[in-house]
Amino acid sequence: MLNPDGVYRGHWRADTQGLNLNRHYLNPTATDHPSIYAAKQIMLELNKTGRLFLYCDLHAHATKKGCFVFGNSLDYRGQLLSRIFPKLLSLNCDYFEYETSCFSERNLLSKEVGDGKDKDGAGRVAIYKATGLINCYTLECNYHSGTYRNIVPDITRLSQNKKSDEESKLF
Repeated sequence: MLNPDGVYRGHWRADTQGLNLNRHYLNPTATDHPSIYAAKQIMLELNKTGRLFLYCDLHAHATKKGCFVFGNSLDYRGQLLSRIFPKLLSLNCDYFEYETSCFSERNLLSKEVGDGKDKDGAGRVAIYKATGLINCYTLECNYHSGTYRNIVPDITRLSQNKKSDEESKLF
């Protein structure tokens, strides 16, 4: 958790200074945004040593239902590659909704209702800009519910059925 003091005081987005910390990843300072500054330094160090594969902010969404990601708007190849991880999530998680995920430039440029800021300073955008890492996401889950439940195949049952078929061939 990067905003424990703000959350402790009952804020959803703001820290104790009233700042939405998820809009300060581009140029965080150790004085004004210490948790964001430290997190970004860790990401940059991991990237420099080749150990950063994926960046994911975890957020609760107050209005849009479901569990989905916001991704960055990239060139064709980058856009295709950035959609693989969310697709794998949808194939392996009953509640993740790939279809409601968003990778659009329009979403990136839209202004925040409360403070009027765009998402340029959001973690997934700033980390992408600083590292070039394609797998940068914001995972959003609604406070209350999803819109549907995926049907994820039970692989253990499928493998047991396969084993039973193979065993029956032996007899």
